[in-house]
Amino acid sequence: MLKKHGAAVLVMAFDEDGQAATESEKVRIICKRSYDMLVNEIRLPLEDIVFDPNALTIRSRMKEHANYGVDFINAVKTIKEQYSFSGGTFKLSFGFRE
Repeated sequence: MLKKHGAAVLVMAFDEDGQAATESEKVRIICKRSYDMLVNEIRLPLEDIVFDPNALTIRSRMKEHANYGVDFINAVKTIKEQYSFSGGTFKLSFGFRE
């Protein structure tokens, strides 16, 4: 149906276990699983897929969130090198909450 209507797909870093927080989760969920399904199984052209690794709240002051910004930047780098990416620094600024 996607190909029939010429639709693009936005893939966010969520799976049945929830939202990906670490770099490796983001890359595994977005790149490996989604890419394999959409490109290899469904045969959707890569240019019709937008990957979004989701910037999580960076300034929550919670110790377990301390690496969210670095994980996002590193995931973007890997995804951009291997596949494609949509987003930018606005994603990081969104992660700052008071």
